[in-house]
Amino acid sequence: MSSLKQALSLAPGQVDTIIALANLHQRTGDPSAAIVLLKPLIQQRPKFAQAKLLLAECYRTQKNFDEALKIYRQIEKDFPGNAQTSLMTGDWSSFNKTNR
Repeated sequence: MSSLKQALSLAPGQVDTIIALANLHQRTGDPSAAIVLLKPLIQQRPKFAQAKLLLAECYRTQKNFDEALKIYRQIEKDFPGNAQTSLMTGDWSSFNKTNR
């Protein structure tokens, strides 16, 4: 993780490094740190599906299901026919209703 942080400090706009570091944070149980990295990236690149999918996953990890669903629906709107978001919005809606 430290080498990714160092790479990001040397080249702050490096998209691949941001995604790799955010993904590492998410996988090691720190979705909040991933969200901090992903939000500015998505503001700069609002149609960046990979970053949005990872952000939605972070919100799911935090059990912020409403925010995750909002992002999945936005991706589905921006990229009709995206199998991953179609699956998530369909399954997530029913999961969200039964687990509140």
